[in-house]
Amino acid sequence: MRLSAALLIAVLAGGARLAAQAPPPVTTPGTLQYPQVMKPWSDKMALGVQLISMPAAIAMDGSTIRWPLFVYEYTLGMPAHFTLATSFSTELITNHIEVMPRWQFALTPRLHGDVGLGVAYWFGQMTVQKFDNHIHGWFAYPQIGLGYDWGKVALTFQAKGNWVLSLHTQSGGLTAEDSKDWLSGSSFRLIVEQPIWGHTTLGFGLQASYLKFYYPQWPLFPTFDQHFWIPEAQLYFTL
Repeated sequence: MRLSAALLIAVLAGGARLAAQAPPPVTTPGTLQYPQVMKPWSDKMALGVQLISMPAAIAMDGSTIRWPLFVYEYTLGMPAHFTLATSFSTELITNHIEVMPRWQFALTPRLHGDVGLGVAYWFGQMTVQKFDNHIHGWFAYPQIGLGYDWGKVALTFQAKGNWVLSLHTQSGGLTAEDSKDWLSGSSFRLIVEQPIWGHTTLGFGLQASYLKFYYPQWPLFPTFDQHFWIPEAQLYFTL
């Protein structure tokens, strides 16, 4: 009995020693959305485009309109498994600036997750022909993500809430509408990231949003009392 116990202890100790000596798993380089812990004060950058298909009930005459958003993203590693993700997106008449601290955690060596809370300011203006409209506001974005890394490709799922902190519109210098503190809905995104050459990684995402109000749609003058499913395709390259 004592011999069996001694052998079991020796096997467990040997296994623990081998696990400690085993090299860490190979990780996909250059990922931006996969919740990988970054070295403090290291950074990542990316340029991309988002193609949004607005619902026919919002787009006039039932036409299918795809709205391109051009995006610049910058992520900074911080101590204690935190990162600071920032982004700027624009379609010329609409601009959106977001800052989101995230905290990463590891469930297994390859299965990682993160939680974050973003705050964004956005503004738009349309002053052509008979239009003289301006809009601006603040959003809050609580987010949770879960990703798996195979070493050559990473897959990440994110769920994100959309809370309107404030919304202010003007038409011809007169206040048209003010609203604040209401839940617009949520978004769900699936992202694949894979290196393609050198230090450049390609990210491709599909997003489905169930929202009362999505800021790129504001030139269509939507009402805020109905939810819509809004599909979106996203493509970006790390720099």
